[in-house]
Amino acid sequence: MARTKKRYCLETQGETTNQSYRTGIYIRLSKERTESWRNKSQSIDTQESLTRAFAKEHGLSVVKCYIDYEYSGTKFNRPAFQEMMEAVKNGTINCILIRDLSRLGRDYIEMGRLIDKVFPFLGVRFISINDHLDTHSGLEEVKSFEVEIKNLVNDLYSKDISKKVTSIHVQQAQKGYFIGSFAPYGYQLDKQREGTKLVIDPIVKPILNEVFQRLIHGESIVKVTTYLNDTKIAVPTIYRRTGKLYKDTGDTVEWRYSTLLRLVQNPVYQGKLVQRKTNKSLSEEDYIRFDCAHEAYIDEVEYDVMISSIRSRRSVRKTTRSKTPNRYRGLIYAKGKTTQMQRCCRHFSNKKSDYDYYYFTDYIYNSDKSDRQTVYISERDLDRVISKLIQAEMERLGTIHYLLPKLEAKKEKYISARQSKIKQYKQGLSRLQEGIRDLYTSYSLSEIDRETYLVYKSESEAKVETISQEITHCELAVGQIEEKYQKQVCWLKSLDKYSKDSFTAELLDALIERVEVDVDKRVTVTFLCQIGGILYKKSRIIFKNINYF
Repeated sequence: MARTKKRYCLETQGETTNQSYRTGIYIRLSKERTESWRNKSQSIDTQESLTRAFAKEHGLSVVKCYIDYEYSGTKFNRPAFQEMMEAVKNGTINCILIRDLSRLGRDYIEMGRLIDKVFPFLGVRFISINDHLDTHSGLEEVKSFEVEIKNLVNDLYSKDISKKVTSIHVQQAQKGYFIGSFAPYGYQLDKQREGTKLVIDPIVKPILNEVFQRLIHGESIVKVTTYLNDTKIAVPTIYRRTGKLYKDTGDTVEWRYSTLLRLVQNPVYQGKLVQRKTNKSLSEEDYIRFDCAHEAYIDEVEYDVMISSIRSRRSVRKTTRSKTPNRYRGLIYAKGKTTQMQRCCRHFSNKKSDYDYYYFTDYIYNSDKSDRQTVYISERDLDRVISKLIQAEMERLGTIHYLLPKLEAKKEKYISARQSKIKQYKQGLSRLQEGIRDLYTSYSLSEIDRETYLVYKSESEAKVETISQEITHCELAVGQIEEKYQKQVCWLKSLDKYSKDSFTAELLDALIERVEVDVDKRVTVTFLCQIGGILYKKSRIIFKNINYF
């Protein structure tokens, strides 16, 4: 018996040792390091050769090497890291191999979560070579404490490095070097020993030269935007991601005149740098400015001519008139956002007219927040959309004199049906309660034994409880239908009060729950109330193509 037990243990150990691990090697190099004088022990090639040698020595089968080049360890939204975690989830790899813990990350809390919770839950073997850490053999208390200390040190190191990098960036910006992550449209990054310089992108140069020349010679922003869309020029974010100057077949993103206006007004195209603007803790006085930092597309004289031409097309000045109340307060949102769109006002004045122009605006970002799209709609156009929707709803529903009796009849029919059920339930309840009394009488007269009495009593009481609950539900339903009826009556009366001359905030609040605007000016309106058939249960009407935009 002892020999059998021993043989079983040996077989189990052999199976564990020979288990095949599909290994993913993870390599990371921080973006703050510089190629010229980088320590070779920190390089991509050295990390890969070290980990591959370890894998070969320990019989680990390497599936793929995941490399994040120039990514900070303080955050985990790195592309190669995310790809590796997806491979773990779908079972492509079941072992992660790194040179040391700092390569995986420098966030103390997240690293602890990954090693202690995530990797064990996913059944992943985790190996850190320099830290002599292998979760296959388990994390004893001493080793676990050592890992926590190293993660904490790495976290503190990253914060210290962050301060030093900020200091270096400030010094570089003061010398005219570019410290941003991405080059502006029309430029490329030229990494030098002392810092990064901007150089003109030869691919984009002809396009931007054409844009600036057209604007300098008096063409409007709208016409130049149309020119870019007609010639199928890819927008800056698409070009930065794909490197393709012209649109692919499936690329439907178009230039917007607001985007182009913001682009040509950027001082970078005059050879100037204004940096550290993204730091929200800094005021405008703290921005670092440097003139003649790189080759310009236009000089200051041409820039002034271009801006004068743009501004001459409209005369905008501040008005002494107070703003009108925001009738859409609490109602209007950019698609998918929980914060309200901002209401803005511009005053236009020329020989022919003098008026205030109100509009709503916000921004929508993509998943990694690298691409920002403007959501915009004027208040006048929004009024037209809402007016058209309300008129359509009034035509669908008919007059209030026709609807109110119909609604009341429907309510009475529903309540009558529920009350009829309540009556039936109460009759059944009375019979059950009477049956329980009769059952007790039989038991007290010794006509049935105690066990039979208790069984029947328990069954009857369970039925009583069920019927009592049904009665409660029916009574609640009656109260709800009464409440819903009153809500629908108020909604219809508000709808009946509508006229183009009385489009008030009170009316909007009474009729509408939410208005959503998409980047293509598609407006989705959700009404507070639904009246009608199945087609209108969602109470959401979408106008994809509004002809007056």
